[in-house]
Amino acid sequence: MSLQYAIEQIVGELDLERLLERIVEGACKLSNREFAQVVLSDPATHIAFPVAHFSTSGQAASIRDSATRSIPLTRNGKTLGALILGGDQNPTIEIVNFAHYAALAIENARLVEENVRSTEQRALLLRTTERIGNAMSVDEVITAYLDQVASNGRYYCSILLYDFDEKGNKVGNLVRGQWAPGGQVELFEIRIPADQDELDPMLAAGQTVTYADVFTEPNIPPSLRAEQERDNRPALALVPLIGDGRRIGLVILSYDRPHNWTREELAPFQATAVQLASALQSRRDHDALIETDRRLAVLDERRRLARELHDSVTQILFSLNLLAQSLEPDAPAPRELVEKIVELSRRGLGDMRSLLEELRPVKGQSGRPTLPQRISAHAATLIGLPPFALNSEPYRPVSEEIEQELFRICQEALNNVAKHARANSASVTLLSDGSKVKLKIQDDGVGMLKKGHQEKRQGFGLTGMHERAEEINATLEVASSPETGTTIEVRWPKDDD
Repeated sequence: MSLQYAIEQIVGELDLERLLERIVEGACKLSNREFAQVVLSDPATHIAFPVAHFSTSGQAASIRDSATRSIPLTRNGKTLGALILGGDQNPTIEIVNFAHYAALAIENARLVEENVRSTEQRALLLRTTERIGNAMSVDEVITAYLDQVASNGRYYCSILLYDFDEKGNKVGNLVRGQWAPGGQVELFEIRIPADQDELDPMLAAGQTVTYADVFTEPNIPPSLRAEQERDNRPALALVPLIGDGRRIGLVILSYDRPHNWTREELAPFQATAVQLASALQSRRDHDALIETDRRLAVLDERRRLARELHDSVTQILFSLNLLAQSLEPDAPAPRELVEKIVELSRRGLGDMRSLLEELRPVKGQSGRPTLPQRISAHAATLIGLPPFALNSEPYRPVSEEIEQELFRICQEALNNVAKHARANSASVTLLSDGSKVKLKIQDDGVGMLKKGHQEKRQGFGLTGMHERAEEINATLEVASSPETGTTIEVRWPKDDD
């Protein structure tokens, strides 16, 4: 069991009994001990008593008869109890860190336990948990929290989230929403500087910081006093939001007159801070993942368009360039040559139009040529292609997406034959029963392994063919030698193992 997983199992668990069971089980598995026990101190009497026990053998072990190691469970200078581990090995840094989070979870669970004794508070927690759990975005989480928790009080309540850079350093503060007495939830984004001050260590430790009157408090950070003076709210309470082991923001409570904050009125905000922080962190991670997926999708689309340009327009321009170089200065151009130039130009314009239509689709397109027709038309325009034969009987069409990729693979293979193979003949076999397709391109040329040709023919074109085959779940195999030429075979879909 990893430390992160062990922490995830206890952070956010608000039922003290279940929490303690998870703590001792997690401690055993994390430290590879035979048994573990939690001993808590009664807040009223300070008498310690065992409250949870776990043994990997399933049998109760006697603490008195076994070697043990004890780790204090402390929070904010107070000892909550101890985590006792079987064995005489010294605790590792991982189990010490786990004990720190266990103490935090115990303190939160105790706080919840104290404040859910009344039906009203228990109902509040349940409603908040349900609303936040069903929220799909950061804005919805904030709205649910302010609606369920803040609106039951009489204090201004704002949610402040931290901005982090790629290295996890805090680079800014963002106020995302507020509830005001007598008003409604407001969502907005107000950026404020990420100043470091003397409150950071206390907040980072999960401690709620309160001020009865910031206007008269001598030790309050100047920037914080200025903000409260601007809003004319002297009373202030800061409840930290701890998610994934780090502080991700604050619940800020304020009041328009001096006020001594009591434990009872802060309890609902503190008790629900764990759920709020967990939900916010989860939604932020989800949003970051969506943004990453979006960027990857853009890169994939750019790569696809690059392949389309290479396999169509670039090849046509290459052929046009060869034809232009064959023209004799001051001599009439042969009719056949002119017709090929015209045909290639039309095809180039058509391919460019197709690419532009993909970027800005045009409705009502119909009557597209069949795949065998497209292959024949392309072969007819290639300069340097040897005598060519197409066998496409029987062929039953498949989806346009599959045929497009198969055509591009065949197009690239024929382009390579025309430019590099030095072949005496070439052929394409295209067979389909409507659910499976077999495409084979053959030539009797010099192959890909001849010096000077391997690098050219295994460049962007062959890589693109493999990528296209992968995208439609097809198998692409290449066989080549100077004696037999080159064979490229595509089978869609991939053969079953």
